[in-house]
Amino acid sequence: MEAAPNPPVVDSAPENADGASAPKRRPPRVRPGDWVCPTCQVNVFASKSECFKCQAPKPENAAPAVAAPRLDDWICPNCQASVFASKSACYKCSTPKGDNAVTAPRGEGRGGRGRGRGRGRGPRSGAAADGAPREPRAPREKKEDTPQPGFLGLPPTKVPLVDVGINLMHKSFAKSLDDIVKRSIENGVTTLIITGTTEPASQAALELAQTFKLAEPPTEVATGTKPSRMLYSTAGVHPHDAKRWEDTTLATLRKLLAEDGKGIAVAVGECGLDFNRNFSPRPVQEEVFEHQVKLAVELELPLFCHEREASESFLAILDKVPGADKLRVCVHCFTGTEDELKEYVRRGFYLGFTGCICDERRGKSLRPLLPLVPLDRIMLETDAPFMMPTGARGRNEPANLVAVLRTAAEAYGKPEEDVAKATTENAMRFFKL
Repeated sequence: MEAAPNPPVVDSAPENADGASAPKRRPPRVRPGDWVCPTCQVNVFASKSECFKCQAPKPENAAPAVAAPRLDDWICPNCQASVFASKSACYKCSTPKGDNAVTAPRGEGRGGRGRGRGRGRGPRSGAAADGAPREPRAPREKKEDTPQPGFLGLPPTKVPLVDVGINLMHKSFAKSLDDIVKRSIENGVTTLIITGTTEPASQAALELAQTFKLAEPPTEVATGTKPSRMLYSTAGVHPHDAKRWEDTTLATLRKLLAEDGKGIAVAVGECGLDFNRNFSPRPVQEEVFEHQVKLAVELELPLFCHEREASESFLAILDKVPGADKLRVCVHCFTGTEDELKEYVRRGFYLGFTGCICDERRGKSLRPLLPLVPLDRIMLETDAPFMMPTGARGRNEPANLVAVLRTAAEAYGKPEEDVAKATTENAMRFFKL
C-alpha cells in the first residue's frame, strides 16, 4: 500500500543576492479524497480502505489529508537534527517539539531538501565549465552486498558475560554466523540469548540454539560462573508484528516453550507495546501482549518485554492479568524516563541496557539513571545488529557488549569485574539458565 505522493517540486522564487533564482518548495500535493489515518497520522490514498503503515481501517468520518508545510521544518533542541514540520517529535531521539522550536534553515531538512539535481550546480554532467565536452567517467566499482563490519576491537572482559538480547536471526549475520559467535566468546561474551520476534523467527531461533556448533573451538579468556550452554532463545511476537498474530500463534508459542524447546527457549517475548512507531494498531498490540502475558503466567516463564512510549498501558495490562504480579519481567533496551524507571524498579522488574548508553548524544539522559537500578536488577544486551555502542554506522555484534559493560561500570562507580559478575548472575537467575 502506498502513501499519498509527496514529490519535490521546485518553483520560481525571488532572486537572491547573486542574482540567481532561489529554489523554493511547494507543499506536497494532496489529491482529492486522500485521508489521514487516525492512528499514525499519515496521508493515505483515497482509493485505499486501510492505512498502508499500520493497517488501521478507514473510518467513516476520516479527516481529509492536508499537505505538510515543508518550509517550516524545525530543529530538535536535544540532538540538533532537522525534523519535518509534520512531525511532533524528533525522529532520532523522540524529543517532543516545543512551542519555541527553531525553524530549520532551508535546504537542511531531514533527507537533504534542496539538494536535487540541477539546482544551481552549474553545467550539466556532460559539459565542462567552458562548454567543452568532458571525458567519460570511469565506471564505478560495484560494492559488495555485505554489511559494514562493526566489531569495536575492545579488550575482552575477564568475567563471562551474557548478552540477554541479540537478533541473531537477522539476515546481516547469515554469512558470518560462525565468526560472530566465535569472536563473541573470545571477547568474554560467552552466552547469547536469541530474541524471537515473530512466530517463524521464534521457531528459527530455537532451532539455531539447539543445533549450532562452531567449526573451530574458540579461545576462551573469561573465567567464572556462567550458563552451561552457548545459545538460548526466546519465543514471542514483537509489537511491530502484532498485526500478524493468527489463531494458531498462541498454540505454536506454547509448544515451542513448553515442549520443543524446554530448557532452551527460556522466556516469552519479545512482546509488549510500541506507541512510538505504531507499526501495528494499538488495540491489536494490547490484545497480543495480553495473550503473551497469560501464556507466561500459564507456563511460569519470565517476560522479555519491549515498551516504548506506552508505559501506562503496559502496566495496566500487567495489572489486569491474574498472576502477572508474580512474573519475572525484563523491560529490555530501556530508553524511558526517570519516573518510568523508578516505577519498574519499585515493581521488582529487571532492566536491560544496550549500547545506547555508550553514545555521547543518545545516552546522555540514560547514564545518570543507571545507578537508580539496583545492581541485582540490571542486565546487559547488544540488541545486535542494532544499537551500535558508538552511534556510528555498522553492524553491531555481541562482542561489543564489553563497551556496554564498561559504560555501566563507570556509571555505577564500581569495578568492571563486579558489574560483570552481577549482570551475569542476574541473567542466570532471571532466565533460570
